[in-house]
Amino acid sequence: MIIYDRLWETMRRKGISQYSLIQHHHVNEAQLDRLRKNMVTKTTTLSRLCEILDCEIEDICQYTKDSISPAIRNIWDTLIFSYCPKKAPPTAYHVGRALDRFKISLHF
Repeated sequence: MIIYDRLWETMRRKGISQYSLIQHHHVNEAQLDRLRKNMVTKTTTLSRLCEILDCEIEDICQYTKDSISPAIRNIWDTLIFSYCPKKAPPTAYHVGRALDRFKISLHF
């Protein structure tokens, strides 16, 4: 899993805010939200951030091993995608249906 915790530290060190990225460098707010949530991001976005922040890719992100084993991840994906329409990404509705079907409850 790629995480982007280093991005926020690098931005703080360089004195560049999210507002500045959006307003002055025309970085899409949705892309920043995806980075905040450690979601998939285009390499062109990462390259652009490196250019703006004058830094290396290691200053923006890092790889960490998933805490979930591949076997469990495969079961989870199969379970969730079995409730999704073909070629559609899972939504909270689909996850809820899958959890209800197998009487699984999540507590945060």
